[in-house]
Amino acid sequence: MNSQVDMKELDISILFRAVSIVAIVMHHLELISVTGGALFLLFLAGYNFVVFTLPKAKKLHSEDSPTLKAFLRYSWRLYLPVAAYLAALFILLRRFYIHSILMISNFQEPTYSDGIRYWFIEVLIQIILITGIFLSFSQTARSYMFDKPYNFFLVATGVCFFMRLITWNLSVSTGLLEVFPHQLPNVIAFVFFLGGLVASSQETRQRLFSSLFIAFVLLVPIMLGQARRDFIILLISSLLLVWFKEIKVFAFMKFPIFQVAFASLFIYLTHFQVVSTFENFTMSIVTKYAALAVSIALGIVGKILWTAVIKMLSRNSVSRKIIWA
Repeated sequence: MNSQVDMKELDISILFRAVSIVAIVMHHLELISVTGGALFLLFLAGYNFVVFTLPKAKKLHSEDSPTLKAFLRYSWRLYLPVAAYLAALFILLRRFYIHSILMISNFQEPTYSDGIRYWFIEVLIQIILITGIFLSFSQTARSYMFDKPYNFFLVATGVCFFMRLITWNLSVSTGLLEVFPHQLPNVIAFVFFLGGLVASSQETRQRLFSSLFIAFVLLVPIMLGQARRDFIILLISSLLLVWFKEIKVFAFMKFPIFQVAFASLFIYLTHFQVVSTFENFTMSIVTKYAALAVSIALGIVGKILWTAVIKMLSRNSVSRKIIWA
C-alpha cells in the first residue's frame, strides 16, 4: 500500500494571493482581526506586474510602440470589470456616484457613496497610470526599467517611500489623515514598487540587499507610529517571496487555490454585498462561514462569466478594439 502523499509545486505568490483575499473577506465578517490584506494585494500587483506585464511592455518598446500603451492596457483591463460591476450595482440601487465610476473616490471622505468604493483598485490604477505617464517622458527611466529592472524598482521604491514619510507628516499636521487613511497613491505607492523589487531580485546579492531594504522601509513606519501590524505581515510575506518562489502543497489543494487566486478581483468586488446581505440575518459563526463560502463561490462564478463575455465580445472586431484598447 502506497502511503506517500501526492504533493505539487505551487507559485508562492499565487498562494499568498488566495490567502490575502480570503483574509480580507474573513476580516470584514469579523472572523479574524488580521488586517492588511488589501495592502498585500497591492504588493502582489507590483510583483505580478514585473513577472507578466513588464515583458509585454518591453516587447512594445522594442517595436517602437509607445511605452504608455502597455500601462494603459493594464489599467483598462483592470478598470473594465470594476466599472461594469459598479454600473450594474448603481442601476440596481438607483444611485450613481461619479467619483466611484472614475476611480477617484479614494480622494473623497470614507462615507462617500455609502461605502460603495474600491480604494485599493483605484489606487492601483492611479499608480499604473502615473508611472506610465512618467516613463513616456523619461528615456532614462524607460531604459532602466527594461534593461535594469532591479535598479529601477529599487530607486522607485526609495523615492515613493520618501514621499510617504513627507505626505504622512503633512496629513497629520493638516488633519487629512482622518479622511485619507492609506488611500492616497503617494502614500502607499512604495508598496507596489516594493513588490516589483522583490520580483526583480534574481541574484543572491540582490536578494540580500532587498531583504535589508525591505526591513528598513517597512520597520521605519512602524517605529514612527505610522503603521500597524499589517506592515509586520507584509514584511514577513515579502521576505519569504524574496527567497522562495515555489511551495509544495497537497495535490488536491492546487486547483482550488488557483481558482480563488485568479478570481481575487471578483471576490473583492462582490463580497461587500454578500456580507451586507448576510448581516440582515443573525450573524452566528455558522452564518459567517456561510457568507465566506458564498463570497468566494460568487467571485469565482463572476470571473468565469466575465471571461466568457470577453471571449464572446472579442469575436467582433469593434468590440475587440474597445476591450483590448
